[in-house]
Amino acid sequence: MDIERRIKQLKSDQKLVDQSINRNKLKFIDEIKNGLGKKIINEINKPVKKKEVEEEKEQSKGLFRKMKIWISSLSQK
Repeated sequence: MDIERRIKQLKSDQKLVDQSINRNKLKFIDEIKNGLGKKIINEINKPVKKKEVEEEKEQSKGLFRKMKIWISSLSQK
């Protein structure tokens, strides 16, 4: 009898936990929709500021470029 009562209690507890999870999940989804949705709409409606084009800086010769030069010099020989 004690085991059957415990099983019923556990099933009841499981139902309560499932209901709580579903309630919190729906609440979380609504918060995301309301919060992120408004943020996205505000970002879309915000005017875009054009940035000035920056000139590229001269790059130093990295390992890949040195290897490329070395390989091309070997192939020419």
